[in-house]
Amino acid sequence: MKLTWSGADVEDLRSRGRGLGVADGGPGLGEPGGGGKDGPRLGGPGRGAPRDPLPKRQGEPPINGWAMEARLYAENPETGFLPSTGTLEAFELSDVIRTDSGVTQGGEVSPFYDPMIAKLISTGETRGEAIDALASACDTVLTWPVRNNAGFLAGLLRRNEFREATVTTGFIGEHLDAVTTRPSPAPGTLATVARVLAEPVETTVPDTPWHRLPGFRLSAPADLETRLEVDGAGVTIDLGDTSTDTHALLQPVSDGHVLVEAGWAYAVSLPRTRTAGAADAVSDGAVRAPMPGKVVSVAVKDGAQVASGDKLMVIEAMKMEHTLTAPMDGKVTGLTAQAGAQVAEGVKLMEIVGVEGS
Repeated sequence: MKLTWSGADVEDLRSRGRGLGVADGGPGLGEPGGGGKDGPRLGGPGRGAPRDPLPKRQGEPPINGWAMEARLYAENPETGFLPSTGTLEAFELSDVIRTDSGVTQGGEVSPFYDPMIAKLISTGETRGEAIDALASACDTVLTWPVRNNAGFLAGLLRRNEFREATVTTGFIGEHLDAVTTRPSPAPGTLATVARVLAEPVETTVPDTPWHRLPGFRLSAPADLETRLEVDGAGVTIDLGDTSTDTHALLQPVSDGHVLVEAGWAYAVSLPRTRTAGAADAVSDGAVRAPMPGKVVSVAVKDGAQVASGDKLMVIEAMKMEHTLTAPMDGKVTGLTAQAGAQVAEGVKLMEIVGVEGS
């Protein structure tokens, strides 16, 4: 079951079809009769711009409304916009605005081509309306498990500086942390997710006191706290929290559910039982591939001593090279990657074992 919701009503945006045509709704350029009362239509058979008059003079065509486009990329803002690749198990784009995409659910985003996967185009009577429509469309973009820049776009569109058109070409660099840091999901959103996941799927909800009184305890206050796992980390949830002012989407996938809020994706599930001895954290010295790609070069060997910041290897994907460096002083162990090898995102390439006193 896919679930979408919003903390506020979303105005149904109407495509008015203006701004590129004739203001009074008459035929546009290239359409029959589009040249005016007696003038020929532009581009007609045997006609050419050098000999035929244009249907409008400079300054006559009016501009009505506003259009805005955002480009959706398969890249992760949290890792410096490194490319993200893989099979699109779940793929959702807005059906409120125009979307042009070259991929579909079940398709693959490969490391061999440009990472742009869609264009999102909004319209409005004003620039503000176009911004609001585009930001709302970015809120529930889903390309799981491939990462995308929708959260970055939604956040950027809602910045006052962008709305007031005071940004410069240096704006993103000056506010990089603010626009690329994934926020925690809203408590009210997580409460909604927890309630949905905790309830068995039923066609009708039984009308009993147990369903009307969640958290009921005899001779004690209602217990509305529960636990939820978000990206593998346990979070305490107040089921009574219904406050939310964001758009969100909850989508079932093969290994659980994905929550999308304000364009950012989170893996969510009810608490899972861990096997005895299971590791809860990755060693600080583990060096993993930040993106899928090809190992261009390896600068170290097993057993080599390295200092924090030393170059370890270079990985290339989508015409971008990324240098991996040592996270700490220590010795290289468990080196598995070789030059020319293809590696998947998150694969452990080596480990740096810290030396005493480092």
